[in-house]
Amino acid sequence: MYFIRNLLGNITLNMKLNNKFRNEYSNKYNSKFSNKYDNKYRNKYKNKGELLIESLVSLFIISIVLIPISKNICNSYRYIKKINMKIDSNMNNINLLEYLKSMEYEKLILFEGNKKYENIGEIIRDFEINNSYFFDSKNSIEICIKKIEYLNEIEKWILSIRVGEYEEKYIPK
Repeated sequence: MYFIRNLLGNITLNMKLNNKFRNEYSNKYNSKFSNKYDNKYRNKYKNKGELLIESLVSLFIISIVLIPISKNICNSYRYIKKINMKIDSNMNNINLLEYLKSMEYEKLILFEGNKKYENIGEIIRDFEINNSYFFDSKNSIEICIKKIEYLNEIEKWILSIRVGEYEEKYIPK
């Protein structure tokens, strides 16, 4: 409050000094004709200014324009956030599928069946995966590992691995 009072005091003091200087300057250097012209010019524009109703109408028009724009910005931010979450989830699914394909057959066959995990943290704990390969996602992930065909030559099964909506075949070495 003190700052505002001090600021207003300085402004009014500057205005008084400017008016005093202007009056002294105009009295010394202006001729009789220029004073008449200045007075006529001042009287013509003396009552011109912005009314309160004009200010309110302009604020109303600005608000009519800005409300839809701000709503569109908020909606686009929300959609971008949803799309980024979906992209992160898809990248997690693809990375997990590639990681499962690179696992050893003996370890992978232990996880045979259909399992649904609530988040990526449970998968990292169960499969003992380095979490630097995955984004932090709260989406649930379904993993289905099933036997497809038995290979007599190597005495192992060909596995089908499905992570979310992505599916690939695992052929043991």
